[in-house]
Amino acid sequence: MNISWMSETGAVRSHNEDRFLIDEGKGLFVLADGMGGHQRGDVAASMAVDTVKDEYSFWLAQNGNDPEMAILKVMNLANIRVYEHATSHADHLGMGTTLSMVYLHAGWLYYGHIGDSRIYMFRDGQIEQLTRDHTMVEELVETGTISSEQAKKHPRKNILLKALGTQFELNPDIGSLAISSKDILIMMTDGVYEYIEEAEMATLLQEQSLDQAKSQMDYWIRQRGSKDNYTLLLIEVGE
Repeated sequence: MNISWMSETGAVRSHNEDRFLIDEGKGLFVLADGMGGHQRGDVAASMAVDTVKDEYSFWLAQNGNDPEMAILKVMNLANIRVYEHATSHADHLGMGTTLSMVYLHAGWLYYGHIGDSRIYMFRDGQIEQLTRDHTMVEELVETGTISSEQAKKHPRKNILLKALGTQFELNPDIGSLAISSKDILIMMTDGVYEYIEEAEMATLLQEQSLDQAKSQMDYWIRQRGSKDNYTLLLIEVGE
């Protein structure tokens, strides 16, 4: 397995509210983008990632080694922990986080997702978004109210309809697909895809190593504005 990653504050923000986990041994990869401002978003993101890190193996064993059920259970647990913390600490009211997680096992990719971070698969020169953004703008695109191009410049493009920790009940997206050698898993926060087109990512991954592609994307994000934190995980599946 070949892995390359970056997590940066960006040119405007004073601190990084993104959190992530890379556990190659367990095949577990997690990404969270906190929301709610200083000392809130980063707390929510940290709690979510730490819950998955500490609890996923337990829930996998408890649910008959069913990865999708274990993902659902551990994401619900993370949601309850963040929600209860926020509602019991006045200075943390309103905090929440995106959460995207992947478990790679026995030739399969299993994932869970809530919010507007993204999971992509790059395969045979083609890039595919596996997750759906839980945003107001995405709903407008799906109903045909606005176009995908209009969505990129919409003034409310960052309004989330679903996030972890903002309500007691969570309804994440869960999915799976078979993977092959040389497939590349891509996980990113919105601070990456706001500045880089899918076609650009595909070209880089087709022509360059993971580290080279990561460095080029970092350069483009900085040159194009980097108004938000940005985190990127690139994982090439091994033989």
